[in-house]
Amino acid sequence: MIARTRGTAFVACVIACIVACATTAEAQSTCNTSSTIRTGSTARTCNFTIAAPNASTYTNPKILSLTASTTTVALTVNEAAFVAGETPESSMTLVVQGNRSWAVTVQGDAATWSATGTLAWAFKPVTDIKWATTSGAAGTSLTTTAATVMSGNATASSSATLYWSSALSWATDKPGTYSMPITLTLTTP
Repeated sequence: MIARTRGTAFVACVIACIVACATTAEAQSTCNTSSTIRTGSTARTCNFTIAAPNASTYTNPKILSLTASTTTVALTVNEAAFVAGETPESSMTLVVQGNRSWAVTVQGDAATWSATGTLAWAFKPVTDIKWATTSGAAGTSLTTTAATVMSGNATASSSATLYWSSALSWATDKPGTYSMPITLTLTTP
């Protein structure tokens, strides 16, 4: 009698486990039979479709970043600069990060400098400003048309230093305060 009770308890435990497993399986998936179940047959073919509500997919955006070491470049104007015909160089460092190809362009925002003061030259051209990527180089005159100063492919960090100077003339660069807004633009080709 004791052996029979243990056997019944064991069978009841197995049945409970099968029911629990079947309930768990049904809650997580669906089964579509692809063949007819025959009477007395326990074999059948099932195709499972498992729902994955937390699938690991994402959309990777274009990421581009341009950082400048300064937002204002001050040019030194003194007697030595007038004698040389040009201000000493003043620099700024640009750093680009991006997950695709990129280019940095530069342009002046106006055809002439903004000049204040009673004697200031109101027609100082944008082309008096020069930029170079190498110190001591002759430089390229700034215009109101975008010019590429650096470019590259996807990178964690790419940098370049721009060296700025301005032409000076005893005859035309009269006393006053001069400024020229410059736009640096980071684009994707």
